[in-house]
Amino acid sequence: MIGPTTAYRKVSLNRCLKKLVSCVENDLTDDFLILLLNAMRLVLAVDSAYHRNIENGDEVFNAALVFANSEGSNAITARFEPVRILFIKRQRLRVVRGAAKRPDVEVTFVDTKALWEFLLSDDPDVFAFIFNNKLQTRGNLNYLMKFGYMANHLKSFAMIG
Repeated sequence: MIGPTTAYRKVSLNRCLKKLVSCVENDLTDDFLILLLNAMRLVLAVDSAYHRNIENGDEVFNAALVFANSEGSNAITARFEPVRILFIKRQRLRVVRGAAKRPDVEVTFVDTKALWEFLLSDDPDVFAFIFNNKLQTRGNLNYLMKFGYMANHLKSFAMIG
């Protein structure tokens, strides 16, 4: 049986994915990353198979990733943090406009197209993007690779590409 919270999350996810597809079909906007992160947040809450992407045994994934444009004017923080639901450890994703004070990894993209190419490519190669000067990183690259994998997995979940 589906409870009201799960049903609401599925409706919200459907709306978010429709906006994301619309954004992709028309043109990439600055809200692309917010839409992607919100879709990821909702899928994490609804789909246990997708949630397993950030599990590491009994440990919880606890990281802050900051995505910014080259001017530094638009920064978005994706914070994976532990939460306890009854006796179960889970993770949640918080999406915040602005940069975190102490991120685990900070990623600066040249433009929105480079962000799109990285996050939704079939094989996101961090080093190729760094060598081609499409992105700059500071911090733990493993978190960025995990995030790229999760974004790619979200694409197959949403069947957009």
